Parts: sequence; structure tokens; C-alpha cells
Amino acid sequence: MLWLLSKQPNIQVKVKASRELMHEKAFAVDNRILRDGSANWSLSAARYQDNEITITDDPLEVHAFERKFAAMWSRSDNEVIQ
Repeated sequence: MLWLLSKQPNIQVKVKASRELMHEKAFAVDNRILRDGSANWSLSAARYQDNEITITDDPLEVHAFERKFAAMWSRSDNEVIQ
């Protein structure tokens, strides 16, 4: 997936430099919708695994996620690869 994204215009890719993993499985769309859940981003997960998904347009939940993600994204030890 990373190689696919890295070829796209207007996509910034960062890699976490520490050994601790970022295991985020959520995303926000246009500051209005939050998708969260237990599913991995794979075909196998979509086809064979029992996972939960939550989709909300609650502004407080969307904003809270975006603040948390912005803090992770802006860590000084993240390496920008694109």
C-alpha cells in the first residue's frame, strides 16, 4: 500500500522512526466523518475476518481523532519519505 500512495501527487508519507508501532485503523474524511474499527487494511480482513466498524459524523468525535492524529503525525522523530 505504501508504494501505491507514494506515487500519488499531494500525498505525504511519513515513517515512524521508533520501534513502537502505530497501529491506527481509523481515518477522517473532510473534517466531517470518522471511520474507526478493528479491521486491518487487507483483502483477507475484508473477506474472512469478523471485525467491527464505527462510522460517525459527531463533530466532537471527529475533532478528537484529528487532534490525536495530528499529534502523532507531527512527532519530531517521524521520517518524511515523501
